[in-house]
Amino acid sequence: MLDARLARRLELAPGLPTLPAAAMRLVELGNQPDVGTADLAEVIGKDPALSVRILKVANSPFYARRREVTNVRQALVTMGMNAAVTLALSFTLIPTLQQASEQGGYDRQRYWRRSLLAAAAAREIGRRQCLMREEDLMLAGLVQDLGILVLDVALKDEYRQIAAAAQCHDSLAAAERAALGCDHADVAAWLMGRWGLPGHLVEAVAGSHQVALDVASPTTDGPTLLRGAVALSGAIADVWLADDTRRAADRAAQQVARALGWSAEEVQALLEAVGAAEPELARLFEIRLDDPESTAGVLEQAREALILQNLRMVHEVVEVREQAQAYEQQVRELEERTRRDPLTGLYNRDQLFRRLQDEFTGAAMGGWPLTLVVLDLDHFKQVNDEYGHLAGDQVLRRVSAVLHDAVRGEDVVARYGGEEFVLLLPGVHWQDAQRVVRRVLERVRGTDLGLKEAPQLRVTASAGLAVQEGGRPFVDTDSLVAAADQALYTAKNQGRNRLVVDPVLREHA
Repeated sequence: MLDARLARRLELAPGLPTLPAAAMRLVELGNQPDVGTADLAEVIGKDPALSVRILKVANSPFYARRREVTNVRQALVTMGMNAAVTLALSFTLIPTLQQASEQGGYDRQRYWRRSLLAAAAAREIGRRQCLMREEDLMLAGLVQDLGILVLDVALKDEYRQIAAAAQCHDSLAAAERAALGCDHADVAAWLMGRWGLPGHLVEAVAGSHQVALDVASPTTDGPTLLRGAVALSGAIADVWLADDTRRAADRAAQQVARALGWSAEEVQALLEAVGAAEPELARLFEIRLDDPESTAGVLEQAREALILQNLRMVHEVVEVREQAQAYEQQVRELEERTRRDPLTGLYNRDQLFRRLQDEFTGAAMGGWPLTLVVLDLDHFKQVNDEYGHLAGDQVLRRVSAVLHDAVRGEDVVARYGGEEFVLLLPGVHWQDAQRVVRRVLERVRGTDLGLKEAPQLRVTASAGLAVQEGGRPFVDTDSLVAAADQALYTAKNQGRNRLVVDPVLREHA
């Protein structure tokens, strides 16, 4: 933003670029919502040179047609009113900019080369992003460096000392901000505002040094898209002007990727389209370039840089994917550990009750049985007392493996606490569940516990069984667990090493 003192210096400077009368009339027409083709054709027709240029554009590759456009009215129909006003305004501004560039000491070729390349890049980005009013983008790209000419003409040697120390366009803008409190984009926007140019063009030029992230988001508004495209156009133009083409191409590709999500191949296609458009724009605007043949060499160096960047991006994507997969695996493992009993690897009590609630709800809604078995190792305290707790842990691990292997994949086996375990058997009727549990008890009795201090030791287990089904549904999971617990207590009292079924279940069977 300009401060009042600098704005006053620029206003009083001799040679400050002024808006031609034809351009002023075009701005007035552009601000009228009901302007017609005849009105615009009349203004353009009064300027023979402007008429020729409009016809030249209408018959150029920008508006490829099968039939030649022979008059201004046909050209306006071909291009559309908005595009025609913008292009005509561009043509009327060029002599003013050329005069300013010849008065000052700034590198004229560098200025015009960047302006043409940025105009081509902004238009091409707009076309590929399906943005409206590509000609507005081209004009904004063309005049985004207008502030350089203004500062050069108005401040003369003071500005040339600022510019002389700059190594690139970004460092020029930084040096301007350090010395003047603003940069040439702010100056260009200030002058365009004085000229009465459309506000969206003024805003786009003012933000031409600020590349926003993710400007292609579906929620991004039109002015932000316009500013983003113009800002990116400058980075694309700098590929041709930088001392290190490969580095500039890599930087431009990164900015375009962050802002628009384009791949390195898409950026390469953009560079090639801009390189092809530059000489056509120079011809249309009648601007002479000293070294138009340099495009091929620039594109080749840019292509090499983008190939390397693409390989780097592929490698980075693979690394990120692998890191994400490793992180997801760690999260899964951590989550799984929180569900498991650390000694036996079976589900812990918390996970048991989460699964029990889910299965209980599903059985009630679906009308299928849900069998719950509480199993307790007999005389386990004697194992701990006689052989020690490490031996007791070994017994628990061996029995847990037997339980895990004896049931289906959809069944749940959990350590309930101490030497107690729970089997949850969804969809299994109590008669079938009895056979499963008796088979489990038999396997427990025959399991080699692997104790060196007691190789012949075997353990037995008692079990209580309750089922949620049919004639006697339980009101909640607690009552189902309580019924199985009571059946287990009965099994213990009857001598252990046996299965007891909830007696109420037998009554309703």
